Amino acid sequence: DHRDLHSFPTRRSSDLSLCEMIKLVIPSSKYQRTFISAVKEIKQLQGFISPSVKQFADYDLEKLENDFDNYIVSPLIDTMNGVNLPQGFVPATEFWIIKDEKFAGRICLRHQLTEFMAKYIGHVGYMVVPSFRKQGIAKTALKYILQEAYKMSLSEVLIICEEDNDISKHMLINAM
Repeated sequence: DHRDLHSFPTRRSSDLSLCEMIKLVIPSSKYQRTFISAVKEIKQLQGFISPSVKQFADYDLEKLENDFDNYIVSPLIDTMNGVNLPQGFVPATEFWIIKDEKFAGRICLRHQLTEFMAKYIGHVGYMVVPSFRKQGIAKTALKYILQEAYKMSLSEVLIICEEDNDISKHMLINAM
């Protein structure tokens, strides 16, 4: 197998305060302009692109400009509420990572796992926009998501990364 598994205990919010350098928000059209800027930046990437980044590279810019709420926000809210889920999907809460009022990335917490998810993708998925990387954003967002998992009564969160993804492995190891 090509994946590293990391299991973290969840935390009460009193154990940790969210770093003031970022905030995590429920997806909103308020961030449409900076979300689109992030997608354009990602579309310029060369070489290997991870699946979580590829999702952004594949977004249709015209739909982002003209129908942002229906194309992006509403489906994410539906997923959070367990509504209109495609086959094999589970309810999940996506937070957008905001730094200086700009979309800097996303972090998603799956409320439960299927057998496939437990083996290949875990509870948490995240992506940081390239221009915001190496600032501790993913590490801070992960600490926040562990608080959210605790609120959902998840006692443990499974996080999986590719074995050769040294940046994510380093972040996960240092997050605790």
